[in-house]
Amino acid sequence: MKRFLSEQNVSFNKKVYISFYGGEPLLNMNFIKQVINYLEDNPCTARRFVYNMTTNAVLLDRYMDYLVEKNFTLLISLDGNAQNTAYRIDALGNPSFEKIVRNVDMLRDTYPDYFIHKVNFNAVLHNKSSVETIHHFFKEKYQKIAYISELVAMVFQRTVSKDKSSVKTIYQKFSWKNFTINFLPILIIEK
Repeated sequence: MKRFLSEQNVSFNKKVYISFYGGEPLLNMNFIKQVINYLEDNPCTARRFVYNMTTNAVLLDRYMDYLVEKNFTLLISLDGNAQNTAYRIDALGNPSFEKIVRNVDMLRDTYPDYFIHKVNFNAVLHNKSSVETIHHFFKEKYQKIAYISELVAMVFQRTVSKDKSSVKTIYQKFSWKNFTINFLPILIIEK
């Protein structure tokens, strides 16, 4: 880490992006604070650290003040309205939509300028949603356009062809108004 912080290690634009994602980073806030404290306690004029986080926002109410103070860019995972977000459940199996929206609304109302400039959304397109419903929800509720990614489906069947070459890859493309969604391949393996 000392070599990374040295003046000899110079970033192109003096920015180094530190991103927290995977699982739910807010579950390990102590680690995040340790990383940021270390960087702040060991200043380096050759670079500036920029913090990003992808979160499901379930714990956002507990940590939003800290995230705003450290100027995090947030990508909030929310699939749109309650029906669109039906696959997002809490540890007890309950729908998490109401909690997420309550926390996002609290962030927006408490820090409106931060919300406008530093918060974006990622929605997953799946069988309970559509590009239209996702777009409408975010545009109406938050005046934002969400990034939309697809749910990658992999289906494994139990029969194998005699020559063992029965792997099929299906590509799909969907267009709606000005949006084009390219679906990743759906892999079907017949065993």
